[in-house]
Amino acid sequence: MIIKRFASQFAGVRDAAKYIPRRSLLYVPASNQKMLDKIPQMISDSVVLELEDGVALTAKADARKNATQALNKLPFHTLSCQELGLRVNSVSSGLLEDDIKEVSKAEKLPQAFMVPKVDSPEDLASIYSIFKQYYGEDRITNTSTRFVIWIESARALLDMPRIVSSALNLHRQSGFFKLDAVVFGSDDYCADIGATRTSHGTETLFARQKFVAVCKAFQLQAIDSVYIDIKDLGGLKRQCDEGRLWGFTGKQVIHPSQVPTVHEQFLPPTDRIQWAQELVHAYSEHESLGKGAFQFRGQMIDRPLLLQALNIIQLVERVTAPNQGSLAIETELPKLDIDELIIKVLSVGKPEKSLTRTIKEQDLIALCTLARTIFLQQSVFIEVTAPIKICGDVHGQYSDVLRLFSITGFPPQHNYLFLGDYVDRGHQNIEVITLFFCYKIKYPENFFLLRGNHECPSINRVYGFFEECNRRYSSTRLWLAFQETFSAMPFSGLVSERILCMHGGLSPKLTSLSMLRDLSRTMDPPSPSLHLDLLWSDPDNTISGWAPNLRGVSYVFGPSIVNKMCEQLDIDLIARAHQVVQDGYEFFAQKKLVTIFSAPHYCGQFDNSAAVMSVDENLMCTFQILRSVIRKPKSAL
Repeated sequence: MIIKRFASQFAGVRDAAKYIPRRSLLYVPASNQKMLDKIPQMISDSVVLELEDGVALTAKADARKNATQALNKLPFHTLSCQELGLRVNSVSSGLLEDDIKEVSKAEKLPQAFMVPKVDSPEDLASIYSIFKQYYGEDRITNTSTRFVIWIESARALLDMPRIVSSALNLHRQSGFFKLDAVVFGSDDYCADIGATRTSHGTETLFARQKFVAVCKAFQLQAIDSVYIDIKDLGGLKRQCDEGRLWGFTGKQVIHPSQVPTVHEQFLPPTDRIQWAQELVHAYSEHESLGKGAFQFRGQMIDRPLLLQALNIIQLVERVTAPNQGSLAIETELPKLDIDELIIKVLSVGKPEKSLTRTIKEQDLIALCTLARTIFLQQSVFIEVTAPIKICGDVHGQYSDVLRLFSITGFPPQHNYLFLGDYVDRGHQNIEVITLFFCYKIKYPENFFLLRGNHECPSINRVYGFFEECNRRYSSTRLWLAFQETFSAMPFSGLVSERILCMHGGLSPKLTSLSMLRDLSRTMDPPSPSLHLDLLWSDPDNTISGWAPNLRGVSYVFGPSIVNKMCEQLDIDLIARAHQVVQDGYEFFAQKKLVTIFSAPHYCGQFDNSAAVMSVDENLMCTFQILRSVIRKPKSAL
């Protein structure tokens, strides 16, 4: 079947974080090193490092140490699974604090923290308190790590709406891990109510139905109970079918042999995928026309239904990665000739070669989809090696971008890292971002783009980009497509482990590079947050320490902060942009920080030069300068 990707058009309705499919949760006892070594090849959607039931009490200490080492060692982005989670022990066990004390020593957070036997909102308060004590508040707020809990008792089932609501409120109020899924623990539930387990499962009929109803009410994934008999794949298939029809989105598995059956049964059927595709397309049409509520197949469409359709599309997109083998479904990425598109955008300025004459809106939307795919395949923290050229703000000054490349060399002649602010203020924002997205798609490992504060909808809605999209293409839909791609861009980068790069600057929340690797991707960064500081903060020679930023957002920081941060993060230099500087570059804090600005004669109002910082293999930094060209008006004589 062919799945067309319309989801990129819904910046206003889609949850900013990525949808993580959890058709299967496969437990790997952290006390079993042989099984831990097999994790990179495991194809379960969610592979769970297990510290709870699957680990004997006498092996808990070793399991904690093994889990900590696995978090540091395993390269998350190359695993075959969609998510690497960690299930700790429950609050009631008295072992949770020992678990968190040890695993907090890992540099990386798991992609999901999973806590069993959550019986009350008070348990959630205890969980947050323990995490905060050992991780520190900054490491557990506004990260991409998700939160998954287990309902395993009669008390918890009856109180489930209050438990779930408390978990969601905890995220909203403190920034703690976002609750993403809830798992039904049938064995402990049956033990709690004194029921006898049977193969047909009638003893859990009421519990499973209530459980999935509460999950759906709060728009959470509902993960069904384990099917014990690993040899009875027919029974497993029947139970998966039943659960899927009730609304469950996945199932716990206890053996890798169960995974293919579970994945196949929890993949939406063809007619359901077609429904989601057509619904999203219909919404797109109504949105582009500025219409509100609408009917689809005789049914009024509301936000929950739209999110349901988007989740189906995202699920199918996520499980079609090359490493899914025979489980992959054929998907149709937009067909786009990138070489031809580069020729067209480089030809802008020639007779009859304007952007709107040669490049259609649907081609630009397709370009956004392709670029977003590349960004999501790479880390939110770009780690590259020199030699590389680092550039600052360009702000839609397309002719100056071409001048810059003519001096420094067009890709792929050199590797490039741009520090953000590609749009707004200038007159050819679409040309700039189109060329940059083309280069990102054509040279994904040589051309890197960080996100700037102007790659946020709340800013470029006001400072020119929104107006340009509507004036030149009469399209809000195009602007939304760009926002969806901007939200996938990385916030920071590291060159040869020594030069830390971002658009804005440092943050009082930043204590380790692992925090940058764990950042979530978000449409509009929350305030306050590490995300926001990376985009907005500024150095200031007149202060010591931190102070409120006169921009009204984030902070300014003095030289002492730069010195302290370089020592703490074990780096030599911080490269950032975000401010106009007269010569195109300017050092700060005894050359431990450099500001780079690459838009000469900025806004037509400044006489500043532009600069590009070239970093060679030995990390020697030199600067190429692009002088301001101020065109004098022609004489009337």
